[in-house]
Amino acid sequence: VQLLGTTEPFKIFSGINFVAYSNSAFGFEFKYPAHFVVKEENTSEDELLNLAIGTINPAGFPFREIQLRVVKNSGNSPDEWLNTLTSNPLFQDAAVEVKNIDGILARRIIPRYGYSRAPSTYFIHKDAGYIISINAFDPFFLPSEFRKPKNYFSEIEKQLLLSFKFKQ
Repeated sequence: VQLLGTTEPFKIFSGINFVAYSNSAFGFEFKYPAHFVVKEENTSEDELLNLAIGTINPAGFPFREIQLRVVKNSGNSPDEWLNTLTSNPLFQDAAVEVKNIDGILARRIIPRYGYSRAPSTYFIHKDAGYIISINAFDPFFLPSEFRKPKNYFSEIEKQLLLSFKFKQ
């Protein structure tokens, strides 16, 4: 794992109107593009929350262009948790950026291998792990009418991470 960057703030993305999403059960909020929807999806055994964030396809279902998952953490430190996650062969030689999410040190992993090399950001808050992933990083996997420049989703992810706050 290669460590990149510092805890420098993300730049603010302009040109898109953002609205706020708030989750009272987990006590957080973030901003996302007004033309996107946020939909709670079914969770797996280790997930506490699974949000799909994206545009609506012609059939009326949301594309999961960005995903936010809250997962169970069995008392691991952020570094221990990250080490278990990065044992996946797709994370071999991955670049890791250290980020600050509402005062919490986070790790943004950019895989070197895999079909899209889409980044994910990982952090722990109150014994739960948070994972924010871009699922539409490679526009090839979206229908042509929904394809955007590659940096479009990265910039939206940056704005979401910049605006992510835990409420007191």
